[in-house]
Amino acid sequence: MGILNEKCAYCGAKAGIFGRNKLLDGKYVCSKCSADIPSYIVSCLPTGYTFEDFVELKKYAEYSKNELKPRFNETYSYYSIHIDTEHGLYYIEDGIWSDPFYLEMSNIEDFDLLFAPEKYKEGLIGDKVYGKVLFRIKAHDPYFYFETILDDKVKAKAKKSFFGSKVECDNPKGLDEFLLHFNVAWQTSLHSQHEYEATVDEEATELQQALTLFMFDSFEDVTAEQLKAQRNKLIKTFHPDIGTDAEQKYAQKINAAYEILKTMRNF
Repeated sequence: MGILNEKCAYCGAKAGIFGRNKLLDGKYVCSKCSADIPSYIVSCLPTGYTFEDFVELKKYAEYSKNELKPRFNETYSYYSIHIDTEHGLYYIEDGIWSDPFYLEMSNIEDFDLLFAPEKYKEGLIGDKVYGKVLFRIKAHDPYFYFETILDDKVKAKAKKSFFGSKVECDNPKGLDEFLLHFNVAWQTSLHSQHEYEATVDEEATELQQALTLFMFDSFEDVTAEQLKAQRNKLIKTFHPDIGTDAEQKYAQKINAAYEILKTMRNF
């Protein structure tokens, strides 16, 4: 069969040369059959999906539309990322023409949401640093690996060291709060999914959850002052005196994690 006469393996119609997608096993799917799948997943089709995987994606599209979409109740958003912390769901905007994939946080394997500073500028009121907000996520059921620039013209407060050899900056406004909500919702979803499973080493599990909640990649060099400062930074988001019941619960988790980490280092 010639390259102009390839048929869509899913619907059997002619897969036009424009907009069709070639799968990992050499089969093609037409643009119409791919229309209900987000572009960040479609871009992965040639390198990560066989036709059998594509069929599972189509099934998930129906599950997302019929089961997850009616339950979704947005609690927080940051640029194109929208989350429902109550039900452990999220979606990523993908243009005005496609229905979002509503995804379950318990299926996330790893993610990064960070500010990448690039250009420092001095100002009369205060110094700023300009950069990009990056988002990377890896998930299963459905599988995808996705990374993008949420915004490439973001500014944040900055200052130079005493001798001007080093620039330090805060995260852009709203990033820390959203990151904490996202992280807590993810960990809560993972715990809910596996709460029925027996834990061989419960203390090690609690320690790992505490490290993740405090967003420490490595804990070996963290000082008592840094640990306390991170705890205070996190607790500001979920102040137990002014928050909702859910926020008070998260504040309690932060305090419990703080005690675990403090005990671990004998602070």
